[in-house]
Amino acid sequence: MNNVWKVIPWAKVQRKVFKLQKRIFQASKSGQDAKARRWQRLLVKSYYACETFRSEIGMQCPK
Repeated sequence: MNNVWKVIPWAKVQRKVFKLQKRIFQASKSGQDAKARRWQRLLVKSYYACETFRSEIGMQCPK
């Protein structure tokens, strides 16, 4: 299990998650609720978010 965590490109994961969070914030700030919900759904279902949180909540990641 520890070897798997060392192989994950954490800098890339953090960049991808941050970009999605930024898009969600910008969409909600400008009143584009549908777009914000779409970005939220993408973030929750994304591989990168899964890799970030899977050990904490026992999430099954898509391949």
